[in-house]
Amino acid sequence: MPPMADDAWTTHALDLSDDPLAGLEREWLITNGTGAYAMSTVAACPTRRYHGLLVAATSPPTGRVVTVSQIWEQLRLEARAPHDARGAQRPAVQELEFATLRFRTQAGRPVYAPRGYQMLQHFERGLSVKWTYAWGRIGFERQLTLHHKQQAATLRYRVTGLDKPTARATLRLEPMLALRDFHHLRRGGNPGIEVPAPGTMRVAEGTLAVTLHCAGARAEPGGHWWYAVHYPLDTERGQDDTEDLFIPGRFNLQLEPAAEHEIALTIALGDAPADPADDASRTRHLAPIRKTLAEAMPQAAASSRAAAALAIAADDFVVDRDVDGPRSTIVAGYPWFADWGRDTFIALPGLMLTTGRHNEAKRVLQAFAARIRDGLVPNRFDDYDPAAAHYNTVDASLWFIQAALRYLDATGDHKTWNDWLAAACIDIVEHYQRGTGGDDGGGGGRLIHMDDADSLITAGHGGTQLTWMDAACGGVVFTPRAGKPVEINALWYAALLGLAERLARRKDPRQRDAGKAFSDLARCVAASFNDKFWNERDNCLYDHLWADASGQEHHDLALRPNQIFAVALPHSPLDAQRQQQVIAAVRDHLLTPVGLRTLPPDDPAYHGQYRGDQYHRDEAYHQGTIWPWLIGPYAEAVLRADSFSDAARQHARDAITPLLESLLGQRIPAGDVDDPARTYPLMRDAVGQLHEIHEADPHPLIGEHRPVGCPAQAWSVAELLRVAALLEADRSTP
Repeated sequence: MPPMADDAWTTHALDLSDDPLAGLEREWLITNGTGAYAMSTVAACPTRRYHGLLVAATSPPTGRVVTVSQIWEQLRLEARAPHDARGAQRPAVQELEFATLRFRTQAGRPVYAPRGYQMLQHFERGLSVKWTYAWGRIGFERQLTLHHKQQAATLRYRVTGLDKPTARATLRLEPMLALRDFHHLRRGGNPGIEVPAPGTMRVAEGTLAVTLHCAGARAEPGGHWWYAVHYPLDTERGQDDTEDLFIPGRFNLQLEPAAEHEIALTIALGDAPADPADDASRTRHLAPIRKTLAEAMPQAAASSRAAAALAIAADDFVVDRDVDGPRSTIVAGYPWFADWGRDTFIALPGLMLTTGRHNEAKRVLQAFAARIRDGLVPNRFDDYDPAAAHYNTVDASLWFIQAALRYLDATGDHKTWNDWLAAACIDIVEHYQRGTGGDDGGGGGRLIHMDDADSLITAGHGGTQLTWMDAACGGVVFTPRAGKPVEINALWYAALLGLAERLARRKDPRQRDAGKAFSDLARCVAASFNDKFWNERDNCLYDHLWADASGQEHHDLALRPNQIFAVALPHSPLDAQRQQQVIAAVRDHLLTPVGLRTLPPDDPAYHGQYRGDQYHRDEAYHQGTIWPWLIGPYAEAVLRADSFSDAARQHARDAITPLLESLLGQRIPAGDVDDPARTYPLMRDAVGQLHEIHEADPHPLIGEHRPVGCPAQAWSVAELLRVAALLEADRSTP
C-alpha cells in the first residue's frame, strides 16, 4: 500500500496504545469538494447517525446519503499447531476482527462488538485517515481516502507479519451498509444484491445504489443484519439512537505467506465500480493554498504541518454547487449543515480571500447574487430541491456586501465590480431603504425596512427570527430580536460607508450618485445609532430596540456579543472612547478561551449547558453558549480600536491562540518560551477542525468548556484564519 501522497500532509498523529477507547471522544472528518464526506471517531467506531466511510452527495452539495457505515474486517489465520495426543498435526485457527461497533445492554451499559479497538495502536489524519493495529507480529493498517470531486472512496489495507512458511491467512471484508438519507436511521429493509463481475458487489434499494469492488477478491453475496447499533451522541441530542446495518455479503481474499499484502476496496455511489484512488489530486489542489497560508500567517503556520492543517481545514468547506451554471459555495458545517447565506459571507474572507482562492470567491458571490430577490440574499438553499431557496434573514444581504467589498479590495477585480457586483450591492441597499420581505421568498413587503425617522434598519415581528440568533422550536422564539438589532445596524452603517468609498471613484455617474447618497445617509445612521443604542448606565450598547403595540420604543438590556461588530467592522459609528468601552464590556463579561459567550453568567436567562432534545438545546443555543467564530470580530475590534498597536496585536493573538492550538493539535510557543500552562486542552475536540459551539459553563473537574453542536464549522475556522492573517499585516486594512 502506498503511503499518503505527501507525508508533509499528515497533520495529526495520535498514539492510542494505552487507551484506544479514548478515541471515541474525538471525531475526524475528510471531504472531497462536493459536499460529500467521511466521518467517524478516532477509535473507528461510529457514534452518531451522520458517521460513515462515504456519505455521498447525490445532488452536490446536498442530497447526502450514508452508504457504507463500517467494514467488518476479519483476518483468519491458520498455522500448524504442535502434535496432539495421538501424534497428528491439526491446524490452529485464530480469527482477528478489526472493526468496532457499539451496542448497549438492557441496563444501558455499553457493549462493543467486534472489539477491534483492543488492537488499535495509532491513528493518523491528513488528506486521508489511517489506523494501525497490532496482534503479536501481525500488523494491520486501514487507510481511507475520498476521491476528489467524485462520489467514491478507497479503503486500502496493508497486512504484515504473514511471512512464516507455515502460515496461511484469509481476509474477509464484509461491508455494513446504511444506504439511507443521512438525517434518518435504518430499520431493516430488503436491499437487492448483485455480483455483476468478479470482485464486484452492487447493492440497491429504491433510487439508491452503491457498488463495491475489491480486485483479486471473491465476492460472495449473502444478506444479513446487525441489529440495534447504538449511537451515543444521538442519545445525548435527544434523538432516536439505534439502527440496523445490512451486510450484503463478503469479499474473500486468500493471503499466502509473504512479508506484506496490499488490498484496495472501493465504494462508489451508483451502478459502476470505481478504480482505486489516492489523494494526489487533492494534494495538487491544496499545494498553492498551503503556500499562500504559510506566507500570509508566518507565525501561526510556522511549520509545514501547521500550514497543511490550516489549508485542509479551510478547504473542507469549499464545495461545488450548480446554481445557474457551475458555481462554488461554502458548506456551513459538517455533518448536517448545507450552504447558508449568512454563514457563507461571514466565512468567505477567511476561507477564500486569506487562502488566495479568488476565482472561487467570485463564483460564490455569483451563485448567491443570481438568487437575490427584492434585495434579499438567500438564507439558505434547500437540502432536497436545488432550485429552491429560502429568504428568511435580514443579515445575509449585509454580510454579502461586506464580502463583496473585501473581495474587491483583495483582488482589484474592477471588471466584476462594474459588471454586476456593484449593482447587486446597490440593489440590496435600495430595497432595505424602501422595504422588502413579507414572506419566505421576498415578496416586496416591509418586513425589513429603514425607519424613515432615524434611518436605522428594523426587521421582523414577534414570530420571526431573522438575525443569526435565530433559535426557535415548537412555536417558541428563544431570543426574540424583532425591531432594530445592534449588529444589523452596525452592518448597515458599514455597508453604506464602504459602498460610498468605492462608488465615489467610479466613472459611471449612477454609481457616483449612489455613493454620495449613501455617504449622506451614513451620517444620519451614525447619529441615530449613538443616540439610541448607547447604554449610559453600563457603558456598552443595547442589544436591540423593540416597539410595543403603541409604537413606544424599548431597549433590550441583555449584554450580548452582537455589539462587538460596531467596533470590529471597517467603519464604526462609535468614537474611540465608546469603542474601548464596548470592548471592555465584552472582555469582562463574555470572553472565554474558546470564543464569546452569548450571555454573561449573571443573566437570569443564562444556560450553562447545551444538552438534551432539540427544544432544550435550542433554548440554550444563544443564552450563554459560546461561539468560537465570535473570537474573530472580538480580536479585530481590539486591533482596530487601538490602531493595530503592538499591545493590541498581542491581545488579539492571545485571544485566538487556544483555538489555533486546538485546530493544529499542538502548542504554539509564546515568543521564546513554550509555556505548558498556556495550553488550553479540549475534551472531545474534533481532529483538525473547530466546533460550532461550546458549553458556557466550564467542566467542574477539568475546567474546560465542552465542545458541542456541529463538530466542524466553517465560520469558526474562517474567522480564526482571517484574524491570524490580519495579525501579520503591516498595517490595518480598510
